[in-house]
Amino acid sequence: MYSKNITSAEIGLISMIGLSTSTLTQPFWGRLADRFPRRVLLISLSTFLAFTYVLTILASNLYHFIILSTMTYAFTMAVDSTSATHAAHLTESTEVGGGLGRWRISVSLGWAIATLFSGLLTDIFGFPSIFLISAAITLFSAFFFKSVGEDGKSHESKKTRISGASILRQKSLLVLYISIFLIWIAHAPIPLFLSLYLYQPPFNTPKTLISIAFSLGAIAEIPAMLYFGFLSDKIGRKLLLSVCLFAYPVRLFLTAMFNDPISVLFVQLLSGLTFGGLYVVSIAYISDVVPNKMRGTAVGFYGMAMNLGLILGSSIGGSIIDYLGFKMMYELMALSSIIPALLFIIAGKETLLTPEMRRTHRLKKF
Repeated sequence: MYSKNITSAEIGLISMIGLSTSTLTQPFWGRLADRFPRRVLLISLSTFLAFTYVLTILASNLYHFIILSTMTYAFTMAVDSTSATHAAHLTESTEVGGGLGRWRISVSLGWAIATLFSGLLTDIFGFPSIFLISAAITLFSAFFFKSVGEDGKSHESKKTRISGASILRQKSLLVLYISIFLIWIAHAPIPLFLSLYLYQPPFNTPKTLISIAFSLGAIAEIPAMLYFGFLSDKIGRKLLLSVCLFAYPVRLFLTAMFNDPISVLFVQLLSGLTFGGLYVVSIAYISDVVPNKMRGTAVGFYGMAMNLGLILGSSIGGSIIDYLGFKMMYELMALSSIIPALLFIIAGKETLLTPEMRRTHRLKKF
């Protein structure tokens, strides 16, 4: 964007508009996934996303980047929530957690590979190459979706359709959404400011080591997603969600406490407990409560809660840094992250039921 004479302030504006607008559309994409074949929707969304990457190379002014940024955020979020819903649909009802763990591993592997090689590819081939490579990989994934199981369409009639408001009236889901919203306010400064925190004194961390820190976080998520998903099918969702939520204040406190970059690298391994385990078990939690015909919408609301927290947390974290510095910001975020953990422990419900109990439970609820 700098090469197109876009200023830093305008880049921030582009990101804010794109993320905010696309966040509000997540329940819409989720509802779309409940009403149309999910496999077809995944192929279409991936194709649109690939063309958006190509168009980004041709963008030349602020308005182009705002539109394309919004499209990229929206299509990416839609693919993520639709694929999560479809993965839950294709998994046996007694193994939803494990199935979601296997699905999410592919996302973390892609993130780890991208963070390791994107900088190298940019140095060798330039920025446009990244968008072309991303477009090619995304088109390949669209083609691959053709062979991914049956369509997840629920085929509900107009008489049996349920409004999205009925989801928000479920106490177990509402408590989860509020907890996720609050925890992501505290989480936001990790992906947004950690690299800047490590780059400045007293750390003065080399850029390569910073890249490794984020890669470690993605790699740590892989075993956590798989193990926590399987474990949640055996011992229940609430206990593991509570552990993952309480790992956030620990991670944030440790980030503020250490004064050398190597220590912070090890703290990044807690990403496996925080985002890694939390996401997989949360989607399994939603799948326990919501029938297939509304699962896409419910996952869409979950994604919206995450991203609204991310937007608000980014603004709050940046303001605290300006006045109090990085260490105090992470300490305050650590303290605030205790609140959603306690909220879920007190008000959250265990949702893991036997198949017959789950079927009866859903019929009563919806």
